[in-house]
Amino acid sequence: MPALIFPVLTIFSAWLFFMATRLYTTPGVGAILAEQARGADPPKKSFFERIVLPVVRRLVPGYRFAMPFSDRRKIRQRLASAGDPYGLTVNDVVQLKVASVLLTLPFALYFGLTYNLAPSAIVVLALASAIPFFFLPDIVLSELAEARQMEITLALPDFMDLLAISITAGVGFDLAINNVVARMRGPLAEEMERMLRELRLGNPRRYAYRKVIWRNDSPALRGFFSAMIQADELGTPVADILEWQAQTLRHARIQEARRAGAKASTKISLVLSTILLFSLTGVILATIGLNLFYGNATALFGG
Repeated sequence: MPALIFPVLTIFSAWLFFMATRLYTTPGVGAILAEQARGADPPKKSFFERIVLPVVRRLVPGYRFAMPFSDRRKIRQRLASAGDPYGLTVNDVVQLKVASVLLTLPFALYFGLTYNLAPSAIVVLALASAIPFFFLPDIVLSELAEARQMEITLALPDFMDLLAISITAGVGFDLAINNVVARMRGPLAEEMERMLRELRLGNPRRYAYRKVIWRNDSPALRGFFSAMIQADELGTPVADILEWQAQTLRHARIQEARRAGAKASTKISLVLSTILLFSLTGVILATIGLNLFYGNATALFGG
C-alpha cells in the first residue's frame, strides 16, 4: 500500500498541472485573475448575457431554416467590427433574428383580439411586423460596430504619435506597439493586442495586417495598416509614415468638425424658424379661440 502513494501523488500532481495550464490559457481568464489579484471584482454580466441569450440559445429551435435569408460572411464581419459583443456567434445572431420574428406573433394576436380583427388581418399584421423585426438584430449590431469603429478612429492619431516617438527612439515596431498598448484602453488597444497575438503565433505580418483590415470598417485604421503593408514591401521608414498619417487624420477631423458646424448652424436656424412659426400660429389661434369663447367674434372680425 505505501508503494502506491508516490505514483498516485505523481498522477494527481500531473492532473493539477494540466488543469491549471488549461485554466490559465483560456481566453479572458488571465485578465479576470489579474483584476482579482488587485482586489477588483470580476466584470458582471449584463441581463442580456445572463438571461436573454441562454434562453434564446436553448429555446429557439430550427435556426438553420433562416440561414438562406442571412449572409453569414457579412454577419461574421459585422460581429468582428463590433468586437464580438457578449460572445455572440453567427448562429446566435440568426437565432436572435428568429426570436425577434416569433415575438411578433403574440403581439399581433393580442391586437387582433383586442380590436376584433379578422383572422386574415391578423396574419397580415403578423407578417408585416415580422419583416422589420427580422432585421432588428442586424440594426443593433451595426450600431454597435459603428460606435466601436468611431472610438478606434478617434484614438488612432494619439496612438500613431506615441508609436512614432517610440520607433524614433530606437524601439522595434512590435515592441513599440506592445509598450503603447500596455498604457491604453479601448477598442484600438484590443485590436492591436489581437494583432500581436497573431504575430506571436507565427502568422505572416501581412496576414495579420490584412486580418485587422478585414475586422474593422474604420477608414483611418484601414489606411494605417495598408501603409504598413506598403512600408513592409518597399522598406519605407515607418516613423515618417506614422507622423504623416497622424497629421492627416487630425486635419481631416478638423475639416469634418468645421463641416458639421456649418451644417449645425443651418439646422439650428431651421429649428428656430419652425418653433417661431408654430408659436405665432398658436398665439393667433389662441386669440381667436378666446374671442369666440367670450362672444367677441363680431368685434374681432369687424362684422
